[in-house]
Amino acid sequence: MSIATRAILVGLLAVAQPASAGQHVVRCESGSWSGHSVAQMNDGSFRSVDDKIGYKETIYIFSDEIGSQGVIVYGSEKIPATTVNRYRTYTTLSYTFGGVSNMDTIFDTGLVFNQYGKASFGDVPTASTFFNKCHTGE
Repeated sequence: MSIATRAILVGLLAVAQPASAGQHVVRCESGSWSGHSVAQMNDGSFRSVDDKIGYKETIYIFSDEIGSQGVIVYGSEKIPATTVNRYRTYTTLSYTFGGVSNMDTIFDTGLVFNQYGKASFGDVPTASTFFNKCHTGE
């Protein structure tokens, strides 16, 4: 991680939540995430395919406390996120990016699942789930 990225993280951590709130930082390197997409076809049938998507470096800064505000740094963009669930081994964040509602589940091991549903090609619904092994505690 570059010195500039670390400086940005330190600044974001200072404003995201108090340090006592069980704050986490998870960094996913840029690259391809594997996953699966389900889409409804124009004829009304559904198609399910293994898929991949390319993401920029993504940094999650969040707290365990349900309802707390965090931030997702995607490339140079800062996206507000809310902790909506905390279980023993994972936290789920909700946020909107590019007009699409996302739910990302971040396991304590660094495994991240990115899930979203949207209409593509007009009104044809698509649901996708992608995953990546990321770095914790940076």
